[in-house]
Amino acid sequence: MLVVVLTLVSCSKPLWLADQGLDEKWASIARTGGAPFTETALFEGTPPKNRYGFIVTETRPDSAREADDPTFVYPALYQTGQYEDSIVLALDPWVVFHEFTDSSLTRARAENPGQGFLILPGAEEDARLSWTAQFAQPRPGAFSAEEWARASETLFTRGQFQDGARTYNWINAWEVFFERSPSWIYAPYSAVRAMPPVRTAGFEARRFPIPADWESYGVQAEVLWAIPFFKNAKEEVKLETAKAWLVDADTQKRIADALNRLPASSGVPPTNALARAVQTVCARAEFVWTMRAFEK
Repeated sequence: MLVVVLTLVSCSKPLWLADQGLDEKWASIARTGGAPFTETALFEGTPPKNRYGFIVTETRPDSAREADDPTFVYPALYQTGQYEDSIVLALDPWVVFHEFTDSSLTRARAENPGQGFLILPGAEEDARLSWTAQFAQPRPGAFSAEEWARASETLFTRGQFQDGARTYNWINAWEVFFERSPSWIYAPYSAVRAMPPVRTAGFEARRFPIPADWESYGVQAEVLWAIPFFKNAKEEVKLETAKAWLVDADTQKRIADALNRLPASSGVPPTNALARAVQTVCARAEFVWTMRAFEK
């Protein structure tokens, strides 16, 4: 009997590791969604040596190799749903939102002052970097350091945004967006999905306008990944059932609903017309690019 107990104790068990802020939600998703294993722990940078499973994280899988690069491009990420051995669980794409009664934002209007109100929460670093990155691409998906510096220097000097844009936060920006017409705001889908449907029922979503000579475009997004970790081939094989569960349409819908994201799978029916529009933007994009703040 003692031998049996020791054998059971020494067996490695699968485990979900999740980023801080995601761990409790992921535990609920795994527990109520029929996951092949449900134990969840906080991911603190290094998986435990005696376990195997998946890391659920918003940190891009290549971060160790691209530590100095604030952007990274994933070709056809939405179409394939993976990068190397990492699985995409959900996306939070940035798109341009406007009321359906207003026209779409043009590239000329994005670059220069004109009719209508272009809303920017300039006090928010994510918004400033996102706008800057759009003008730092001399061609689709190529982020030039020279162009980045130029775009950063001139972001607030051309006068294309609302008065006081430098000091606005997201709350201020949305207040102005609802008060002015026509107006456009470049924002993550999660910010809109989290609002009461009565406020967003008339929203339209479009890709950020690209230069006239471009034939393709990419979508900026925050990506939720599932990154496998294991010690040997036997443990890797044991993760196949969990992989199938992760990419299942019901699972991806559950994840998206819990986190106010867009399901990574195009096979998940959109929840409404706005979700369909965002899904279409992603489906037509040739690549997804991620953004993080520059290191100080």
